[in-house]
Amino acid sequence: MTEFDMITELVNKAGATYEEAHKAYDACGGDMVEATIMLEKGKHTDCGQYDEKIKATAKKAGSGAKNVFKKMLDGDLTASYSGNEKVKVNLLAAAIFGVGLHQVAIPAALIALACGVRFNVNAGSFNKDFGFYPTDSNASKTVNLNKDEPKEESNSDDNGFFGK
Repeated sequence: MTEFDMITELVNKAGATYEEAHKAYDACGGDMVEATIMLEKGKHTDCGQYDEKIKATAKKAGSGAKNVFKKMLDGDLTASYSGNEKVKVNLLAAAIFGVGLHQVAIPAALIALACGVRFNVNAGSFNKDFGFYPTDSNASKTVNLNKDEPKEESNSDDNGFFGK
């Protein structure tokens, strides 16, 4: 079969114009099946490249999700009170617990923070400490109501969750 015959067959099968069939035939490198599919879908320029873009995007998204889960598997969530580590849990397990039992986990975490428990999230290069009170044990937790007395200064760089 000559090229002309193949393009004529594309015109008959797909109901396209000769020009559209010729462009599809050239774009698909002479592959009649791909050219027919492209013409039937109304795509006259990319011949299968669309599928490759979707596959590449899905591969990138999968790779990113894989990295997040790997960091969560390697990371940990630590709860400490008065400077003493009380609980250390795998970060992925803590996230699953937090999402699965959010009606219990969120209020429990807020109550713990209000009672002075500090949480530390350590996942590779990400290391963040969360708590409402300063970590410095010398920091005063009492309120000085006497305005005449000078305030006690703290040497701590950590000023709690809300900062200064």
